[in-house]
Amino acid sequence: MRYYARLMLAIFHNCVAREMQFRASFVMSLISGYGWSLVMLLFLSTVVARVQALGTWEQRDIYVLVGTFMIVQGLTQCLFETNMWRIGSHVREGTLDFILIKPVDSQFLVSARFLRLSALGLLLPGVGLVVVGARAPFVWADTLLYVSGTAAGVAILYAVSFVLATTTIWFVRAEMGGLVYGLFDVMRLPADVYPKGVRFTFTYVLPLIFIASVPAQTLQHRGHVAVSLAGVGVSILALAFARAFWFIALRSYASTGS
Repeated sequence: MRYYARLMLAIFHNCVAREMQFRASFVMSLISGYGWSLVMLLFLSTVVARVQALGTWEQRDIYVLVGTFMIVQGLTQCLFETNMWRIGSHVREGTLDFILIKPVDSQFLVSARFLRLSALGLLLPGVGLVVVGARAPFVWADTLLYVSGTAAGVAILYAVSFVLATTTIWFVRAEMGGLVYGLFDVMRLPADVYPKGVRFTFTYVLPLIFIASVPAQTLQHRGHVAVSLAGVGVSILALAFARAFWFIALRSYASTGS
């Protein structure tokens, strides 16, 4: 673990140095991120001004939900997104060979080689929405469950994205980014607004409700401890599945030297 912590620190330093070489581009990316956040806030303010509730979700709950979604999205884009959509390029160009022969876990390197630091701009407005919408009283237990649930949400979103990106080992020309962005749209809305069949799918088949809806309910004192802990368990299973799927896919990978 210490070795990978040092490696992650080196990757962070390298990415900071790279971003500082193109400061104007980095600043514009930050401005673009804040611009997207502003559009989201304008849309949200319009919705909550006209609709008192979505299903069982009141206005303050919607603020927390969207804020949680922005936090998860910002962390995922910063840590993993750039790497996910390079997997297909690695396969097409044969550079995956160089990753596989390095003395580092291949999944770690293919997932964390690059950081998109400008995506951290989503965190501030996301945290702001959560603070504005959070219900009193402040309860430590719910807050800790919210933090762990949000971390689990990041892990689940990573696992889903990684599995989709890994399929490019078989379908070399496939572009899975659009599908992941479609999943983002699903996570912005409360689970209650979907029909029962859709809710069942997003709970037991593709567990997207654990990414933002469950942590938001927990912070608003509307959730159940068992459901929050189930989200952590689902994230562990999702990560295990993603890892197994990666090694299964590698068995089908034909390197440029083969």
